[in-house]
Amino acid sequence: MNLLGRILFKEIVLPGIIIYSDRCYKFAHQFLTPNKKMKRNITLLTIMAMMMGGFAYSQTGRTCGTMEVYHEMMKDPEFAKNIQLINEQAAQYADENANHKEAGATITIPVVVHVVYANNAQNISTTQIQAQINQLNADFSATNTDISTVPSVFQSVIANTNIQFCLAVRDPNGNSTDGIIRKQTTVSSFSLSNAVKYDAQGGSNAWPRDSYLNLWVCNLGSNLLGYAQFPGGTAATDGVVIHYKSVGSIAQPYPGFSPYNLGRTGSHEIGHWLGLYHIWGDASCGNDQVNDTPTAEAPHYGCGTLIHPLHVNMCGAGTSPNGEMFMNYMDYSDDACLKMFTQGQATRMNSILNNARSPLKLSNGCTPLGIANAFDAESAGITFHPNPSQGLVFMNIPENMTGIVKVNVMTSTGSVILTRQVNTRESLKAEFNLSDYANGLYLFDIVFEDRHYSKRISIER
Repeated sequence: MNLLGRILFKEIVLPGIIIYSDRCYKFAHQFLTPNKKMKRNITLLTIMAMMMGGFAYSQTGRTCGTMEVYHEMMKDPEFAKNIQLINEQAAQYADENANHKEAGATITIPVVVHVVYANNAQNISTTQIQAQINQLNADFSATNTDISTVPSVFQSVIANTNIQFCLAVRDPNGNSTDGIIRKQTTVSSFSLSNAVKYDAQGGSNAWPRDSYLNLWVCNLGSNLLGYAQFPGGTAATDGVVIHYKSVGSIAQPYPGFSPYNLGRTGSHEIGHWLGLYHIWGDASCGNDQVNDTPTAEAPHYGCGTLIHPLHVNMCGAGTSPNGEMFMNYMDYSDDACLKMFTQGQATRMNSILNNARSPLKLSNGCTPLGIANAFDAESAGITFHPNPSQGLVFMNIPENMTGIVKVNVMTSTGSVILTRQVNTRESLKAEFNLSDYANGLYLFDIVFEDRHYSKRISIER
């Protein structure tokens, strides 16, 4: 193969440019296959200019290591068997829950954040971590402040996934916690080896995956932004790893790490942890196992140059009539361009939470120590809106609760900030004003006839 062919197939990599191989295969085939009726003496500079103009994507942007880990894990027959089962369960769940908009109660996942740091800069603040949790809750509920900028043709498939996150307030031993473990290390940077997940290798041991999402925050090398472990793998390494500089939100970006500092690396990698593939199916025009994401030929990079409609029907007639969905969290676009999950993706993630990761639904990691054996409020017909809220929260009580209903509003650490009694003989509605309180998750503890019901409300402004 000549020099150009070797560059296209990544035997030689030009400084700063790595070309997506499948797309380059088509391009190289077109220009390098013998007997073409076109001249083959095109200069290297000409071809590189054409490629930069749209024939290929420059992979100098987002770097996710999930699929590299995934393919290595697929060598284990047990994991491969688990993935096959997960995909079968997801397909069946999708058939039975075609309209995700009518899905059930919100599932709140307790998160333990392992901050593994070699210096003070890597030991990020609790405020920065909470900003990331807030962004996750906004992104997974379609209440992110940039959701309105999704192209109109995709607005109908935007999903509130009914999945939320809280910093754990209860550790595996039943003790109070702030959900953050800080471990100093002598390791300057971590890789895909999973060393960050073990005390003995300079990292931090995982908490039980059946009760928590383990989120490791550290300095990742090799320009990695993050990676996740798909469901069905080893418990000791289960969770998500992200670069410490990627932790943040639209409201509180990590300083100096644009364009990857708005918290979307977390949304992307947790999508993988909940069973989502990249939108291009990790192959040229591949299958991401979701029906309402247009078929994509390859990942998209950057943001400012991504203009809708982009790459209409690149994979064949009818595959993406409205263009490819570069604003989907499971693409490689910059943080500012990632804005949505689809209904199909939400259905798949909920399938995971009802099957492979179903024990998480029973976790009490988000329940403060003062509340034991609380029932989900929605299961009793007690509803709240809006959630997330900017401050005002409205509660509706079912008619079968006749008498005095006591409501305690608590912080994530269990401190009571508001208490109210509602006489349902007079009103089945109550209003709570949290406008003077900080952004974050608040627990509503509803007590009726000595029985506790709980609901978590996110305050986001």
